[in-house]
Amino acid sequence: MTKAIDAINNNNMSVRKAASQFGVPKSSLSDYVTGRSKVGVNFGRPPVIPAEVETKMADMAMDLAAKGFGIGRRQMIARASTVCKDLDIKTPFTNNIPGKFWWMGFRRRNPQVVLRKPEKLSTVRSRMLNRTTVGNYMLDLYPLATSLPPTSIWNMDETGICLEHQPSRVIARQGSKSVPGRVGNSRENITFLPCVSAAGERMPPFIVGKGKTPRSLRSFNVHEGP
Repeated sequence: MTKAIDAINNNNMSVRKAASQFGVPKSSLSDYVTGRSKVGVNFGRPPVIPAEVETKMADMAMDLAAKGFGIGRRQMIARASTVCKDLDIKTPFTNNIPGKFWWMGFRRRNPQVVLRKPEKLSTVRSRMLNRTTVGNYMLDLYPLATSLPPTSIWNMDETGICLEHQPSRVIARQGSKSVPGRVGNSRENITFLPCVSAAGERMPPFIVGKGKTPRSLRSFNVHEGP
């Protein structure tokens, strides 16, 4: 808008041409030129939560996402309601709970905050899958693997049913390359575990099913489990 007004004042450009060249609505540009509106005026209500508090909330949410414990939009709205209550801020929100317009304003005031869907990667795996940890593991594994016959080296893999969880979108920092998800959201009930040795020998398939009751999984009343 400012560039369009400068072009009209300095280059004697018409309102129509400036609106077309700079992608500004002609009616709005005409209002600014004639003085009916002023550049830089912010309309609407001021933010309910102070800017420094909102900045801390955004940083907290992005830090949680980086650690694998990201929070979603509803959780951020609930925390905003708690902050207003703790700081004794009088709000125009219904039942003191911010709505979608507060969320839209929060995103606009903190452009580094985006909604990202976490990768299918648990927090533990994201911490352990790095060059140093994997390299040390392979160095320790090599002498053991070379000292054993092929019939004593077995590999078990989870095949047939995917065990990856399906997390919902969480708040993260814009441009972040990896957003791990929380463990425990898997929905699968059965796991198929094949096991093959380095010599090509195969064990019979082993099926791990979901426990009949929580007590069965905690070794109480095991004989009634599947």
